[in-house]
Amino acid sequence: MQEFFQLVFRELFDASYGMFVGVDAPSRAHWPRASDIDMRTEFQLVGTMLGLAVYNGHTLGVALPPALWRKLLRAPVGLADLAGVQPEVHRSLARLLALPAAAVADLGLVFQARPRAPAAWRPPPAAKLR
Repeated sequence: MQEFFQLVFRELFDASYGMFVGVDAPSRAHWPRASDIDMRTEFQLVGTMLGLAVYNGHTLGVALPPALWRKLLRAPVGLADLAGVQPEVHRSLARLLALPAAAVADLGLVFQARPRAPAAWRPPPAAKLR
């Protein structure tokens, strides 16, 4: 049964499947991919499978960032959690916070967040499902 879960999760967390992306950190963790396509059912299936594996005591090779676990537990997420997901962005924001407010205003920075253009989601080739 353990091998079954390992094979399933190896495929689900593969970047070519399109549900998860790698995080820019040495942890090699995965983060859900932003997408215009409604994939709630697929993510619910992944969560159910993950819960079933954990409930049955199976160890999986799935790495999720601590910030994602905190969100799943409905715990507050803060700037420190960003370090595990995007360390460069965390360092930049921490440096800005260390500056006096007047110095930050003098920088004339404009903050904008744009979602990355999602890759088109597609199911894995039929050969992989066999």
